[in-house]
Amino acid sequence: MAEQNSPRAINEIGERYYWGRGVAVDRDEGERWFKRAFERGSWRGLLNYGKALYWREDLVDAESVFQVGVERDWGPALYWQSLVLVRRPFKRRTRS
Repeated sequence: MAEQNSPRAINEIGERYYWGRGVAVDRDEGERWFKRAFERGSWRGLLNYGKALYWREDLVDAESVFQVGVERDWGPALYWQSLVLVRRPFKRRTRS
């Protein structure tokens, strides 16, 4: 199904690599699959990709990924983007 660009299947492969389900843990490979799922419109892919970016402290990219969900008023994206914003270096403009 992933070969046919199913976002759900692509995300599932990412989860297997990222968390080591049935294969050796490979966070980089998992993140690449999450990104593909996100690019194909998967909500779970958006969440997984944004979290992977957050956990490796790529806060600028994580914020932009979560912003896609924020623009659609999706609760999990709002939550995670707020966590990103709190972790970013303090600047009056950023906090505002």
